[in-house]
Amino acid sequence: MPTKRERLLPCGCNAPTRVVDTNVSEGGNAVRRRIECRKCGERFTTIERIARAYRGYRGYNDDD
Repeated sequence: MPTKRERLLPCGCNAPTRVVDTNVSEGGNAVRRRIECRKCGERFTTIERIARAYRGYRGYNDDD
């Protein structure tokens, strides 16, 4: 299993990575990162989007 700084990469390496560049996009709802494999040097893009939490259903007041 890869450690926190290691990922299963598209290049096939199971090696540590480093973040080359980070940008906020989509009106602040996503983060775009350029990731570099430290073993072979290939770079990849990841996009992290904010997931909205579901607060549940508010039912009717049953006290009446």
